Amino acid sequence: PTSSLVPIATEAGAVRRNWGLLSNDYGNFAATATWRRGLSSALTVEASAEGTAGTFMAGSGLVVNVGNLAMLNVAAAASTGSGGTGTQLSVGVQRLGAVFSFSTSVSVAGHDFRDIAAMNGDPVPRLRLNASVGLSLGRFGSVGAAYAGVYRDSAPSPIRLYVPPGSTVARNASLGGAVYFQPAQHTHILSASYSVPVRNMSIYVTGFHDFASNGSSGILAGLTIPLGTRSSVSASVGSGSSGGYRQVQAAQSPVTIGDWGYQIYGSDSRFRHEFAQLRYKSPWALIEAGADRIDGQTSARLESQGSLSFVDGGLFASNAIDDSFAVVDTDGLAHVRVLYENRDAGRTDSAGRLLVPDLRSFDVNHIGIEPTDIPPDVTIPFITRDVRPQDRSGVVVRFPVRNSHGALLRLVDGAGTPLDAGSVATLRATGAVVPVGYDGNAYVQDLQAHDELDVEQPDGRRCHVAFDYRPVPGDIPTIGPLPCLEQRP
Repeated sequence: PTSSLVPIATEAGAVRRNWGLLSNDYGNFAATATWRRGLSSALTVEASAEGTAGTFMAGSGLVVNVGNLAMLNVAAAASTGSGGTGTQLSVGVQRLGAVFSFSTSVSVAGHDFRDIAAMNGDPVPRLRLNASVGLSLGRFGSVGAAYAGVYRDSAPSPIRLYVPPGSTVARNASLGGAVYFQPAQHTHILSASYSVPVRNMSIYVTGFHDFASNGSSGILAGLTIPLGTRSSVSASVGSGSSGGYRQVQAAQSPVTIGDWGYQIYGSDSRFRHEFAQLRYKSPWALIEAGADRIDGQTSARLESQGSLSFVDGGLFASNAIDDSFAVVDTDGLAHVRVLYENRDAGRTDSAGRLLVPDLRSFDVNHIGIEPTDIPPDVTIPFITRDVRPQDRSGVVVRFPVRNSHGALLRLVDGAGTPLDAGSVATLRATGAVVPVGYDGNAYVQDLQAHDELDVEQPDGRRCHVAFDYRPVPGDIPTIGPLPCLEQRP
């Protein structure tokens, strides 16, 4: 497989603001670039940069495998612009194990540190603390606990934000317009959870307490029941400072091309909420249609998610690409089924190519083709390949094919009796040696318009065959019976 030699990802466009609240609300142009490279099996380095009107930010970091016990990540960044110069430092440790897991991270930013989000109304927290621990108890389930602390100063937003009715966000009408102030955020949330499988169900309980918001607390309990490989139904009840909470949901996920999916949701808390959605995964896009009703207000939506990619000289339409992808090339052989992790990913087009959009980056992905879709007159050296693409990049996976120019020859002696099994035939033009099987049958490839064979029989006798060959597209012709003329010593 071939891939890009530069492990860099870039994004550019206008910043989308007030998503889900206002239509066609876009900010200034912004761009980001990220470079990442593994220097060894234990060390990966990365660098990133982003900019928009009023600020430019750049940073770098590394991820280290500490003796296969934990992953250590360290990063630093600096920004400069109209708000001054600021810095941000972060460090974290993470371990994912079959029995015991933990993670902890801390990020500290200066008052003047800015990024694209900060320039669009979401200030960077001055201090952010996260910690979690998890323990597997085998058939008795698993327990976990987590802490999250955020310290963020109040700050004016440089954009006109959507303010819901009844909001307590302060407004300063100076400067000839509306400048909204993001309130200070001081959050200290401690949560704990327990889950256990019971027969085919999964039961869970989660509780939390916020030490910074008037001591608010809450608890949630629920269960999930799978209904096949793609469907499930779940229900939960909870109670917190804002009152009781009940929810039920049924869902089916569209996994492969041609799958239908759905989601039905209903909850009863301070506001009644009902939601229904139908999804279809086509070869070119994920199509969704749904209706949402919140406290008597109903909205409908129709959405399509897909991508257009220009790769290896070709333009491909596919489902949305969120990670890495591959272009499978069968040397012009059309309508061949492509398998990704033994699941049907689609068929090659008239040019013998198909884009597979959902590969896992930095991991081994198994891609193959269905051998029964290969015409009999075509040979292929292999039907599976393993690829390990980089993050947000593509690979071209080639399955070279060639026409065998083969035929099944029926070889007989001068009396019309099939030659004995175990005889050996040699094609004079190429020197290729093939065995003669039962009923005098021999499969020979790389034939030309006129060919000659030399045959040696088990008893040592030799004979000679001459014949003409005409290929049959998509099939292997049978030629014969062909008399093998005995050769005198």
